Amino acid sequence: MYEKYMLLLEEEAKIRNLKNRSVLCYKNYVSYFLNYVGKAPAYPLG
Repeated sequence: MYEKYMLLLEEEAKIRNLKNRSVLCYKNYVSYFLNYVGKAPAYPLG
C-alpha cells in the first residue's frame, strides 16, 4: 500500500548499515502505524 515509503526506509537502512531483520521489523512497525492512523505521511520519509 505504501511501497514508496517502504523503499525509502530500505534505502535509509542501507545507509545506516542495519541488518535485514532489523529493517523488516522497522518496516512492519511503520506499516502497522500507517494503517492504524489510516493515512500516509504528507511528506516523504527520509
